[in-house]
Amino acid sequence: MNLEALKKGPIAWMARHGIAPNLLMLALLIGGLLTSLTIKKELLPEFTEDVVSVRVVYPGATPSEMEQGVVLPIENELSELSGIDGVTANIQEGYASIYLEIEAGENVQQMYQDVLQSVNRISTFPVQMEQPIVSVVARTHNLMDIALHGSLDPFAMKRLAEKIKEKLLTSPSITQVDLKGAPAEEIHVELDSQTLEKHQLSLNQVAQVISANAIEQGAGTVKTQSGDILVTLNDRQYWADDFAALPLLTDENGVVLTLGDVASVKEGFEDSPNIVTLNGGQSVSIAVYRAGDQTPPAVADSIYAMWDELEAMLPPEMSLTVINDRAQYYNDRLGLLIKNAVIGLLLVFILLGVFLEYRLAFWVTMGIPTSFLGAMLFLPAFDVSINMISMFAFIISLGIVVDDAIIAGENIYENLDKGMSRIDAAIFGAKEVSVPLTYAILTNIVAFMPLFFLPGGMGKAMMVIPAVVVTCFAISWVEALFILPAHISHLKKKPDSKLGSKLDAIQLKVDTWLRRTIHNRYRPVLDKSLANPGITLSLAIAFSMVIFAFPISGRMGFSFFPVLEGESAVLEMEMPQNASLPQMIRARDQAEQALKTIITPIENEHGPFLLSTTSEISSTSLEVSAKLIPG
Repeated sequence: MNLEALKKGPIAWMARHGIAPNLLMLALLIGGLLTSLTIKKELLPEFTEDVVSVRVVYPGATPSEMEQGVVLPIENELSELSGIDGVTANIQEGYASIYLEIEAGENVQQMYQDVLQSVNRISTFPVQMEQPIVSVVARTHNLMDIALHGSLDPFAMKRLAEKIKEKLLTSPSITQVDLKGAPAEEIHVELDSQTLEKHQLSLNQVAQVISANAIEQGAGTVKTQSGDILVTLNDRQYWADDFAALPLLTDENGVVLTLGDVASVKEGFEDSPNIVTLNGGQSVSIAVYRAGDQTPPAVADSIYAMWDELEAMLPPEMSLTVINDRAQYYNDRLGLLIKNAVIGLLLVFILLGVFLEYRLAFWVTMGIPTSFLGAMLFLPAFDVSINMISMFAFIISLGIVVDDAIIAGENIYENLDKGMSRIDAAIFGAKEVSVPLTYAILTNIVAFMPLFFLPGGMGKAMMVIPAVVVTCFAISWVEALFILPAHISHLKKKPDSKLGSKLDAIQLKVDTWLRRTIHNRYRPVLDKSLANPGITLSLAIAFSMVIFAFPISGRMGFSFFPVLEGESAVLEMEMPQNASLPQMIRARDQAEQALKTIITPIENEHGPFLLSTTSEISSTSLEVSAKLIPG
């Protein structure tokens, strides 16, 4: 490359131009900073999977009836649809769920519409079956689990949990809260056949009276000059005493026979196989979610800010306990990213400042924030948020993006050392490494590209990594070849300040020592190695054999993933589909007792070890989680 070529090309134009590189850098820094304030922040990416579900409720039906009358007709109807890769059915007593895995490349929303229309065309469903629910499976993650536990009766505990839920929703930072282990309330009416025969009543007559008073009934429309007025008979009953007072018959003497005279009417819960316990006692789990533009730290801070108010709502026999605070994981990952970035900035600045030049080191170091904030500017275009996975991708990129600026900066410094002017050294040095630098970045990009094409839900979650990494690499390439040379070319030959002169003096001493070491120590060893290639190769092979023999001998352990100390131990159990609720409770009690048998000797020897035990029964699935004391 001759000096005449320095006057041509975008690198030369940017290096000679004093304003454009600064404007580009400011656009990346300020734009990325503003975007970082508004970009969505969440624990993990939320996405819809390539799965369509069909859920059906058929009260009182056996698994065999569910299969013959519900599942098989749906599967037969859907077999005519193209684009379905697989079908999985889960059948329980009175309930069935069918999951349809959509083939890669198919439009999930169009498949959802096709499945919905196909299911609605089926006319052979049992009359008592409820309307099937068709939906696209979405992956959401709750941010915090709070357990409400104590000795209150189930009704009082549920109502207290609902009050706490309403209190949480008063915070502007919280918009979604769900309750687990609090089944829906029902009015239970138990009839005796002999009593009905005595009063010449049938089940249908009683059912009609109950149905007529369990819903609000429309009474038509009144047309007026100012508009139509809808009329509703608001005679709906809500409580057991109200239903017990419903009249069934009136004899000729005016004596009224009420529902309470022929039946036992009481308030209760629906027959739900979902039970949540904490440390063996009944509890209700309160799950708090992040939604919209809310951030995990803001949601968690809002909960802790009103914690005293929540505890003030509790009677003496009740308590609130935070079981899982996943916002802490988010804060830890963010802290790790910031810590590594600061350490990287300091290391690059100090080492380059000592061995090259502190002003050059400063502009090389600026490549890290420029690449990260510049990438932040473009992440919304990829529908990428700040989450645990994207922060992990930034940590991966941290050690690579600075290499581009170091390569370009070191080559520019070498040309300065040869006596070139700063402008010529900047242009020549950047152009000299532009091709290998470009191929190096493309190689790194290609290494991460396969993650873009992973199928299914895993692919939708993992595509965040290549989106972040590729964007950081592209911005670092722009910074190293078009922004960094411009800044170096406009530096003064000597610093104006006393501090700058002292730093230059220190760098000169280090540079002199380094050159002397290279000339007196390294160069003689290199000459002897080149003069005796056989001995050099033999020593290299010998060292390699020793290095590889050490782990092979068993002195060094090996595992595909490191064994990390966890904060909890989880037992998951799947019982047969016909398992009853008492069997599930018995299995839970056995699991908790086995856990106590294991933990008790450890606590007797080392002190408190177990923080809490949470159990959740969901249909025929059982999960027992033991949370350990940190540290």
